[in-house]
Amino acid sequence: MKRLAAIFSIVLILQAFATNSCLAQDIILKIIDNGDDNARFVCVLLAEGYTAEESKKFTDDYTRIVNHIFSTSPWKEYKSFINFYTLYRPSKQSGADHPSQNVYVDTAFDATFDSYGVSRLLTVNDSKAFDAAAQIPSFDAVFVLVNDSVYGGSAGSTIVFSCTEAAGDIALHEAGHFIGHLADEYETAYFADPDITRVPNITRQTAIEAIPWKKWIDPEIPLPTPETITDRIGLFEGAGYSAVGIYRPKHTCKMRTLSAPYCEICAEAIIRSLYTVVRPVDTWGPLEPEITVIDQPLMLWIEPIPVNDGTFDVTWEVDGEIIDNNGRLNYRVNPAALSQGTHIIRIWFKDTTPMVRGEADGLLTFQHAWQLHRTECSGDIAGTILQDDSSTGVANAKVEAVPSSAIAYTDENGWFQFNNLPCGTYTLIVNAPHFDKSEKEVAVTEDGGGMVNIFLHTKRPPYNITGTIWGRVPDGVTLHVYGTVSSTMHIRGSKNFNVSSLASGNYIIMPEAAGYIFFPAYQRVTIKDASPQRIRFFAIKKLF
Repeated sequence: MKRLAAIFSIVLILQAFATNSCLAQDIILKIIDNGDDNARFVCVLLAEGYTAEESKKFTDDYTRIVNHIFSTSPWKEYKSFINFYTLYRPSKQSGADHPSQNVYVDTAFDATFDSYGVSRLLTVNDSKAFDAAAQIPSFDAVFVLVNDSVYGGSAGSTIVFSCTEAAGDIALHEAGHFIGHLADEYETAYFADPDITRVPNITRQTAIEAIPWKKWIDPEIPLPTPETITDRIGLFEGAGYSAVGIYRPKHTCKMRTLSAPYCEICAEAIIRSLYTVVRPVDTWGPLEPEITVIDQPLMLWIEPIPVNDGTFDVTWEVDGEIIDNNGRLNYRVNPAALSQGTHIIRIWFKDTTPMVRGEADGLLTFQHAWQLHRTECSGDIAGTILQDDSSTGVANAKVEAVPSSAIAYTDENGWFQFNNLPCGTYTLIVNAPHFDKSEKEVAVTEDGGGMVNIFLHTKRPPYNITGTIWGRVPDGVTLHVYGTVSSTMHIRGSKNFNVSSLASGNYIIMPEAAGYIFFPAYQRVTIKDASPQRIRFFAIKKLF
């Protein structure tokens, strides 16, 4: 769902222009902001069954629930992986439907108990929920908080839970289903013969090698495991809506009992799911994949997402050989230690949390490589930045030598210089206040670089054409502008006009109004160094 179309990316959205009258009342808040939505797991919490008068109650309710979620492992450890939004859309009535009691209310997302004949199975109209959530960029999970005191919840396409005292734990349980792909571990026979082939926390297998969580089971644990062992991972009978034949990993877990914490298997599944969306390293540098070095040291680095009480392992490798870098997140490259030619420097960053055992698929590992070209061929580039109309030097102009990261600024005479640039072709990009950007290509060879002069054109401000239309035209005048910039404007209630933001060049200005002729019919205007003087037209009503 992360790549569903996003409409807005601001924190508070008041959609007064929305075509849907419901959307016009939506209030969206980003209550947890850990960075770019495209680099985080994005949750959206919708208000359901809260009237316009209950906005404060919604705020109080979601604050209590969200605080509970992020005080619970593994959410508290990996909170920095998550961005969280709330969306408040007032409902006409409070609560949810209770068909078995013949109670029906008018709410934003059609919440109802008694779904599929199960009294506590609380669902919503997923289509409406997704339409609302699509206002949030890159959402991954939709939570729906239902303003009803009766216990209920579900986790199909959305995570739905009612606002009871246990709402936080219901949310965690249902999020376990949706985000961790976890099965129910209780025995109540709501559904028969569940499909358990792709869930990480229940199984019919009893042979150790076939148990999905075998890496968590210590050798001395008997299989199946007696209920007297309450604090170890094993194979406990009773799960997946059946008291016999289906097994769970631990004596108790939030997927079996709301008040319990997640067991190790379920916590691991949630962490791994977060990692399918979130990369553990936010950024690295330099960003260029290929870098040429001569004799100046170069610092390579990464910036991982912080994990609460997290542990990690960092490995650096130069040309396939691991180097001792004391686990640092940066590495200083000494060009003198490299032979001439191409070298690959690679980093592996691995989350070594004890909450995940084994990582054969490398899901919790990030790797990045830089290609370094070591050369002794270098040269200098120097020159002057000049005004094109006077050949006067331009001071404090910024000169970039692309594709390198070298930057120079001109002195008071317009002089700049780059020293020891590796051999190659560079584009000098020049920016200076009050001048247009300019570019020039320069080559550095074994014979050195070169001297260059780069001329800048003075920026010209946008120009205006102003004027007056004499004569009363009740329905207004349409003014056509043809030229370097063409436009049409309608003048009504005023005889004066102002055509703005024009570039220099030649223009034709032509007024038009039904039932009128104008004198002159049009005017030619040339803009060069300044806005022209006011022009005028006379409107004359046609006699026939």
